Amino acid sequence: MDGNGRVVRCCVPVFLQRKGLLSKPFLFLSVYFEDHRRKYLDTLFDISNRNNWKEWILYFLRAVVDRSEKMKIQVEKLETGEKFSLLSH
Repeated sequence: MDGNGRVVRCCVPVFLQRKGLLSKPFLFLSVYFEDHRRKYLDTLFDISNRNNWKEWILYFLRAVVDRSEKMKIQVEKLETGEKFSLLSH
């Protein structure tokens, strides 16, 4: 993935926190994007080639939901003392 993409992915959690949508900037979307790399690239190319923002927005929202659910599980593990990784798949 390109450097600009990494920078943007780092900024997303901070942006969401500043908008009041996250209490802390702990939403790591890069794992989802790596796990679904082909779809990530296809939706980005569709924006450039066909101005198709809808698929990118839906893809991005799926990433937010997926990673939020996984983060909830990680927090529950933290509360019970189980081992976990913030970057787990």
